[in-house]
Amino acid sequence: MLNWNIPKSVLSQLRIKGYAVVDGVLGPSNVEYLRNEMLNALQTSPNLLSQNNTILINKNEKILVPKPNIGEFDFTNTLVKQQLKSMDQLGSNQQIMKILNQGLGLDINKLQIKAQVNFGQGACFPIHLDTDYKQDNRKITAIMYLNDTEGGELVLYPFPFDKVKIEPKADRLVLFSSAFCLHRVLPTKTPRLCFTIWCAGKEPIKVPALPELDDNITLSDLYHPTYRSLYAKSLYVDEWLNSIIQSHKDTPSRKVLIDNLLADVEIIEKKIVPVFKKYQSEPINNLELQWF
Repeated sequence: MLNWNIPKSVLSQLRIKGYAVVDGVLGPSNVEYLRNEMLNALQTSPNLLSQNNTILINKNEKILVPKPNIGEFDFTNTLVKQQLKSMDQLGSNQQIMKILNQGLGLDINKLQIKAQVNFGQGACFPIHLDTDYKQDNRKITAIMYLNDTEGGELVLYPFPFDKVKIEPKADRLVLFSSAFCLHRVLPTKTPRLCFTIWCAGKEPIKVPALPELDDNITLSDLYHPTYRSLYAKSLYVDEWLNSIIQSHKDTPSRKVLIDNLLADVEIIEKKIVPVFKKYQSEPINNLELQWF
């Protein structure tokens, strides 16, 4: 059985900053085996590959907005499980649950895996969060890269920390908060193979009630995970807008995505940004930020 080589020291950064990068996680021979397994599935069963989409909720209607040149193998499909047996085993390997639970005090009890094929040609992802903590119990996203590529860097926005650009390299694992770490994928020039495991808990993330934005707000309350994510949307609005344009074809659905972003930012800049600016000189070194 394949095993995860995740040092305990990595979990400290994951707890503090909401993300961590680990190299040499599975070993070159195992990565090569998984890569060949995916390439074989692509060659023999291309019909199992489904389109990757951005989900747009517009007037209570769910709309799928395709991302060109990005496909995925969904392991809820029994045929995919049969084609990608070794990867499926990783998706049910409880070792990663134990590592994260013991190191971070979490209650992860379910793993969901998808394998992704990025065909290059500028394919990319817009800025987004992987979950709404009110909707499901996902807590940590784990992306495992199976080959080196040109472009296609993963950009994380773990506000209040600086954004970080991570190069996709074979045998590299990136872990980050599913609910509170904004991220995107830059345009990819060459094909990329990877898989993602979403680690969900038995219970939802317990987030304190959203405090009032008044003169009595404390620095700790201001850095509530929801306020952090909203402020980051305003802070990186130009990048966010560009990421939508790069990730989707010019369609009415893309225009709705853009309009929704700009409408959100208009409200954020009126209600939230002034409060953050008021406190921007305050040190945050001693704040304990919630990520999970």
